[in-house]
Amino acid sequence: MFPDRSAHPTVEEAKFCQRMITAELIEQGNDGLSLRVTNENLFRTTDNEMLTWQLLENGKAIACGETVLTIGAEQSDTIVLPLTYTAKADAQYHLNTDIVLAKETPWAPAGHVIATEQFALTNTSSLMLPGNDTTIAPTRLQEGESVQVITADGAQQWAWNRQSGLMTAWSANGSSVIKEGPTDNFYRAPLDNDIGVSEVDNVDPMPGYAAGMRLALAAGSANVFNSMRSNGHIVCR
Repeated sequence: MFPDRSAHPTVEEAKFCQRMITAELIEQGNDGLSLRVTNENLFRTTDNEMLTWQLLENGKAIACGETVLTIGAEQSDTIVLPLTYTAKADAQYHLNTDIVLAKETPWAPAGHVIATEQFALTNTSSLMLPGNDTTIAPTRLQEGESVQVITADGAQQWAWNRQSGLMTAWSANGSSVIKEGPTDNFYRAPLDNDIGVSEVDNVDPMPGYAAGMRLALAAGSANVFNSMRSNGHIVCR
């Protein structure tokens, strides 16, 4: 949980890994989809669970349904979903399945989702032929150590330094967008190799990180961005 008591994403991960009822797509035919639903509970039958499903076309539901589950402990059952739809050549199709509670229980209300799966379906329709790209390529100019790229309408312009590879200018509609190009700014947390065998009250004097911290604190500065050992000396930056 986060400090504001909202759910952390790992809650969903744990829920998925610990689900006791699973669904598996075993066949995709012309007359429907076949799912194998397995009850991994050791002693109880699925007497209060339903399978709800949605067929998605480019992320939008075009069909849905539900089926009551009656599967014995440690048993599997095959469920056929009678889907009849005409696949579009340029569309992507997915099947979402949820295992939900049919009735209220002491620990969750009716409709509570206890397991979720998503399956990518095969689109057997022919592929669409790509259209002709009529976009005009941007203009590339090179002057000395500078390279400029200008869009066909001249609205956007970029410039890079050929030696450093960094962006030096970017303008849109004649106005500058940035003052200077972005530069690398990496940070890495100290590792064991940096701090050695240091403890809270017992700092290892050997690693460069600890020695650099002592030098910085002795100089009255706590802003140590980097420290390394170079030719037997500690260099703080």
